[in-house]
Amino acid sequence: MSPNVFEAENFQTFTDVVGTGPYIREEMISGDCTRFVRNENYWGEAPYYDEVVIKYIPEASSRLQALQTGEVDLMYGADLLSYDDYNQALSLDGIEGAINDGNTLTRNLVLNASSEILSDLKVRQAIAYAVNKEEITKGLTYGYETPATSLFAPGAPYTDITYNSTWSYDLDKANALLDEAGWVMNESTGIREKDGQQLSLNYTYWTDLSLAQDMALAIKTQLAEVGIDVTTTGQDQMTWWTEGVAGNYDITTWNTEGSYTEPHKFLQESLGADPHAISLQALEDFQSYSDAVNAFSTSADPEVVQSAIATALNVSNDNVIDLPISYSKDLVVYNSSKIAGYTFSSVPQFFEIDNVQPAE
Repeated sequence: MSPNVFEAENFQTFTDVVGTGPYIREEMISGDCTRFVRNENYWGEAPYYDEVVIKYIPEASSRLQALQTGEVDLMYGADLLSYDDYNQALSLDGIEGAINDGNTLTRNLVLNASSEILSDLKVRQAIAYAVNKEEITKGLTYGYETPATSLFAPGAPYTDITYNSTWSYDLDKANALLDEAGWVMNESTGIREKDGQQLSLNYTYWTDLSLAQDMALAIKTQLAEVGIDVTTTGQDQMTWWTEGVAGNYDITTWNTEGSYTEPHKFLQESLGADPHAISLQALEDFQSYSDAVNAFSTSADPEVVQSAIATALNVSNDNVIDLPISYSKDLVVYNSSKIAGYTFSSVPQFFEIDNVQPAE
């Protein structure tokens, strides 16, 4: 971007947008909408719509009401639409929709190996065995999503590797590991204890993220079956991020970003301002992880990159730092009197206005 569009000494705020796309930003009303108009000087085929208005509606129920009343004509994205929202929208007259066949990103949890209780690998392993991913995907996504077997969805570059360890749902193994770690079940409370301390964990999540609360409550219920007490804490985006980076969590949501950056960016950022960092640094083999990330970040040799990424992923997986739950999909619902359909792109989390098919 041109340096002329940034405020003086402030690289977080820009005063204008410079681009060559089919639409031009005409107006932005903070907290309400941004309006784009057709770029009459666009170098390619002229866009169909005269203008496109992007509305900001934070509440899911309000978004569905806006779709029903015609205030908005289209809603897009897994971050805005849960599967309940999707099904509810399709029950409305004149509303149709679609779900992308491919995967968008991985719904993932990070376990904090630096926290008092989760510093014990056996407890982290027990959590991995106690989480029933199949139950979650069937209950929260109606089976549209599939349980995650690895941190990145199949097809992500350099991630078709052999893992040293696998964690599948097994309550017997979860209970045995907690017993070995010295956590004894208190039959009167249903919560395990050790040296007078309850096995209680803090699970934080970003409240605006679709399914984040529902998933937190589902996992809370599942972990209770093996005597782990979980407090779920919903936070706004900035609080969730800053508290995560500071290590003030036991479990937190931290999804992958999707095919256009995976796996490089996710693994590189895990060493920086990211909740992974404080957890990874608590590991005995942290240096191995760090060296691996540095190796693939500074090499163009495919064999070096493949080997280094395999090392990093196995360190994380062996130590149960990441606990991938499911592979999410993008969704779209729209007013069928104006829109005939939508074609998902190869990078589905990016909405493409050109992929909207106008109704005749």
